[in-house]
Amino acid sequence: MTFTFSEAPLDFTVEDLVAVGGTLSGFSGSGTSYSVTFTAADGLTTTGSVTVAAGSYTDGAGNLGATGSDTVAIDTQNPTVAVDIADASLSDADNSSW
Repeated sequence: MTFTFSEAPLDFTVEDLVAVGGTLSGFSGSGTSYSVTFTAADGLTTTGSVTVAAGSYTDGAGNLGATGSDTVAIDTQNPTVAVDIADASLSDADNSSW
């Protein structure tokens, strides 16, 4: 994910971010551009999001920063399978479940 600011924040950190449906790693950046990797949690079918908390950072003049967010569809749900053996028992005379 990329965060682009209209003015360089003085104190923007990964702690200013709230992730839903996953985790954040690899936070980096400077000036007006920062980035972080969002990794979706396993076993979910949901909407993930990352939000910058309002007032969690400031600019050079001491102005509190605004909020911002984005969402992503997550489908990390593992597939399932059903197995149905048609015959209750098999024998030499009936050795197929069809």
